[in-house]
Amino acid sequence: MSQEFREEEEEIFDLNTYARRYIRYWYLFPIFIAISLIAAVFYLKTTQPVYSTKTSILIKDQKKGLGGAQGDILAELGGQLGGNKLVENELEILKSQTFMEQVVQGLGLEVGYTAKQGLSTVSLYKESPVTVKPEVISEFGYEEPLILDLVDDKHFVINDGPDQYTYGQRIQNEWGTFAVYKGKVSDEKTIEVKLFDNRVLAESMLKNLTVQQPNIKSTVIELTYEDVSIQRGKDVLNKLLDIYVQSSLNDKNSEATNTLKFIETRLGLITGELSDVEKDVEVYKTSKGLTDISAESRLFLENIK
Repeated sequence: MSQEFREEEEEIFDLNTYARRYIRYWYLFPIFIAISLIAAVFYLKTTQPVYSTKTSILIKDQKKGLGGAQGDILAELGGQLGGNKLVENELEILKSQTFMEQVVQGLGLEVGYTAKQGLSTVSLYKESPVTVKPEVISEFGYEEPLILDLVDDKHFVINDGPDQYTYGQRIQNEWGTFAVYKGKVSDEKTIEVKLFDNRVLAESMLKNLTVQQPNIKSTVIELTYEDVSIQRGKDVLNKLLDIYVQSSLNDKNSEATNTLKFIETRLGLITGELSDVEKDVEVYKTSKGLTDISAESRLFLENIK
C-alpha cells in the first residue's frame, strides 16, 4: 500500500512540474491564438467557397425480359448478387471521359476567366468582359496564363507587354494563335485567362463529379458536381445529362435503323423466293398442259347446267 501511494505522489508531482514548465511561457499563448486567427482570416479571404450542385435522373429499363413471378425472382437474385446491372452500367457511362470532354467543348470551358478582388480570386464564368477564341495553343500557352489589361473600349495589353492590341485582331505569340473579343459589361480591368487542354480539363472535372445510386432498390441516379461557380456547376450537370440523353437516343435510333434494314432485307429475300416459286409453278403448269383449274371448274359446271 505504501509503495502505491508513493507512485501516485510521484505522478502528481510530475504533472505539476510539466504544468509549471509550460505556464512560464503563458505570454506565447495569446500570440499563437492571434497568429491562428490571422491565418484563418487570410485563408477565408483567399480561398473561394466550393458549392455542390445536385440533380437526379430516372433510368427506365426498356428491355424487360421475363415477367411475372419468374421475373421477380430473377430481379431479387440480381439484387443479391450485386445490384441492378442496368443502373451500374449507366453509372459508368455518366462518368466517362468522352462525355466530360463533350461537356467541356459544348460549354467552352477550355478557356477560363478569373479576376482579383482584394485578396481572393473570383471566377468570371459568363461574366467576363473579354472572350478569347483560341485557334492554336502551344504547350507554353497551357502552362502560363494570359493576363489581359483592358486599356479602353478598343485596346488591351497582354502580360504587361509594350504592344496594344485591338478586339477581334488575330494574335500570334508564344501562347499560340488566338483572338480576343469583347464580352460582358464589367468593371474588371485586369483579367487572367487560363487555357486548358480538353482531355486534361475533363480528367480534372471528373474528380469533382459524384455519380451514385441513393437507393439500391430504385433506378434513380443522383449526380453531384462541386465547383466554385454555382452557375457553372448547374451548366455542367445539365450539359452532361443532355449529352447522355442524346447518346441514348442515337443508340436507339441506330438500333431501330439496323432493325428496319434487317427486316427490309429479309422481306426482299422472301419476296424473291416467292417470285421464284410462282415462276416454277407456272413453268410446271405449262409443261404439263395445265391451265387455271378454278376457271376450268366453273366452265365445266356451266356446261353441265
